[in-house]
Amino acid sequence: MKKLIRRCPICNNEYGEVYKTIKMKLPQDVRLPDEYDVVTCEKCGFAYADVDATQDTYNTYYSCNNMYSADAKLKEKIVDTIADEREVFFLKRILVKKAKILDMGCGSGALLVKLKKKGFYNLFGMDPSQESIDIIQKYGISAQRGNVFGDIPQELLHKFDIVCFTAVLEHIYELNRCIEQLKGYLTKGGMIYLSVPSVEEFGKKYRPLAHYFNHEHINYFSSISLDNLMRQHGFTVYIQQPKEYFAQRQRQEQEMDISSLYQYVGEGIKDEINKDYIARNSIVSYLELEKENETKIYNRVLDFIMSSKQKIIIWGTGSYTLQMIANFPQLSDKILFFVDNNPLKIGKEIVGKKVVTPSQIVQVGQDYPIMICAIRGAKDIEKMLLEMNIENEYIVL
Repeated sequence: MKKLIRRCPICNNEYGEVYKTIKMKLPQDVRLPDEYDVVTCEKCGFAYADVDATQDTYNTYYSCNNMYSADAKLKEKIVDTIADEREVFFLKRILVKKAKILDMGCGSGALLVKLKKKGFYNLFGMDPSQESIDIIQKYGISAQRGNVFGDIPQELLHKFDIVCFTAVLEHIYELNRCIEQLKGYLTKGGMIYLSVPSVEEFGKKYRPLAHYFNHEHINYFSSISLDNLMRQHGFTVYIQQPKEYFAQRQRQEQEMDISSLYQYVGEGIKDEINKDYIARNSIVSYLELEKENETKIYNRVLDFIMSSKQKIIIWGTGSYTLQMIANFPQLSDKILFFVDNNPLKIGKEIVGKKVVTPSQIVQVGQDYPIMICAIRGAKDIEKMLLEMNIENEYIVL
């Protein structure tokens, strides 16, 4: 147990249990903490990152670091698949096409575009990135730049029947303030649609540590903790993904998320918080898996570094790479440069080394081995190597 830097975002308790310290080497222009503890709240059991920051810190980061652009080609397929699933959730449960829908933190508008194609027409998007807003407006969908913590424009106050907040809540530092802000956009009896990664998945299938615990994901929800949060603000579950959905995704080896529609019924429903034991058990199980796998991965990295007389190229600048560099200080001197497909990352620096386009590999020639560090998209990167006739030695982590 320790006294926490960040009080519990749900119940405001100040003590929690520590499970793991996460360390990263962030790009020079990213002003987020590069170290934090993964904890659970002693009182309510909510799992989160005990990170020393403020909501303003994260607002600035997402305004200036839009890594969810549609121009990030290798992410298109992932984003599109997720939007399909959320669209199906809507179409099966919300049949009124005239419903006024706001997608807050909409990125480049994948969900809004799909809803428009299915006949929904009262659509609006809001995102901190002007680039994303420009993309959405090209589809003829109304949108404006802003974030959930900004002042609510008068013309949007209590205007929407449904506010979508998908794949965002796990990024939010001040959860209670966030939900209160979202309420300001709702009509009387309106609903909030939330979709977040499920902490229950963590211990069931191994993925690298950075997939779950990174500089952006700072809240780890179970259905219990999500219900606890919403109940404190007068919301009750209207529809939640059925258990069959989780079973099906497990069979297909897909990631699980919690998708729930909450309806505002008034402050009178507040009651005692239900203790979340799921998060703790899942994180402990995952860390046991992680310990087994990290030795194998680290040995591969060390072998690759030591066997190469040349400097190496790292393809991928996501959280997996950022944590790997923090764990292998000796790697920094061996890096020639980083490669990424996202044009918004090109020209940035990590540990003093530039991020460049894939074409730079062709220019420097075949002498430099490539380490592909991508939790998702590694197969797509291998395909690009083939298409570009790049014959450098490479490994995939």
